[in-house]
Amino acid sequence: MIVTKTQQAEISEYIITVPKYRETYNELYDHILSSLAEVEDQPFNIELVAKIINEDFGGFKTIVCAEADYNKEAIKNCIRDLRMEMKKQFYFPELWKTLMVIFICWTVYNFSAGDFKVIRVLYVSTLILSLIPIVYYWGRRFIFRRKGSKPSIKDQGFAQTSMLLLQFSYGPFFLFAGNDKLIDVTPEVSFFIMLFMFFFASVYIRAFFALYNRNVKILFAS
Repeated sequence: MIVTKTQQAEISEYIITVPKYRETYNELYDHILSSLAEVEDQPFNIELVAKIINEDFGGFKTIVCAEADYNKEAIKNCIRDLRMEMKKQFYFPELWKTLMVIFICWTVYNFSAGDFKVIRVLYVSTLILSLIPIVYYWGRRFIFRRKGSKPSIKDQGFAQTSMLLLQFSYGPFFLFAGNDKLIDVTPEVSFFIMLFMFFFASVYIRAFFALYNRNVKILFAS
């Protein structure tokens, strides 16, 4: 069977609202066209498309459930890739950037250890840093995503990892450094913890950007 442009549009309209992600839609659409190409001596009708979906994919409900599983796996993979990218920050050629941040942290610690005002500055700085992945990811997604286009399956992974640093940044200050801190430690220990969070944030951000930029063509593909 040769599927005309009009029939292709009809197929697209029939399935467009079901798959949430671009990869699922493309796979489903291409499979339907391939299956119809093998059909002989039978006119095109949308019931034939529905039959292919039910027999080969188990129906729309199965596709939706499969996407939910793919989504969970995509988030796990993104977090795994981010961890690997963070490890790369301790090897050349990225190591020199990490060493620069370590030197800055060492200098601040030597000259300001225990100063509560500096602890607050470090906390605020870390929070600001933790917002950078969120603003960068969601800003680019809002600006560059084509209207009506479906997101990539990888989008949810980057959405989650863009917010992880902010979640990590809140706890240490209230646990160890705030006026009403829950765990009583010396000012020097509080200072060191906040300094470590600042260092961690710098590594996290560089790793996030590296991973994101490596996948940006996939995220914004048509």
